[in-house]
Amino acid sequence: MSAAQFQQKYEVMQQVESRLQNFKKEHEETTLVLNQIEDIRKTKENQKDFDQRKCYRSVGGSLVETTAGEVIPHLNEKLEKLTVLVSELQRDYDELSEEIRQDAIEFQKKNQK
Repeated sequence: MSAAQFQQKYEVMQQVESRLQNFKKEHEETTLVLNQIEDIRKTKENQKDFDQRKCYRSVGGSLVETTAGEVIPHLNEKLEKLTVLVSELQRDYDELSEEIRQDAIEFQKKNQK
């Protein structure tokens, strides 16, 4: 493997890591929002007609008025998809990291001879 190929693989790994971190952050934020909604829902004064309560969500950079009953399933679905995506990206990152580690070992062995 040439140094250019090694560098290219390393750059791909960095891109995967960056995407992974972004999706992890989005997963954490979505979890936080869902937890806050559940905390609000649990209070006695908010149990009645909670699903009809107005809320706003960002869609394409604009805030759209909706109801809690509409947004909760959307957030749960988003969280499920993010969980799968984070898991897949973590696996890809780990595989790339191991490949690069093995390539570095082989490169060092070749250069020691």
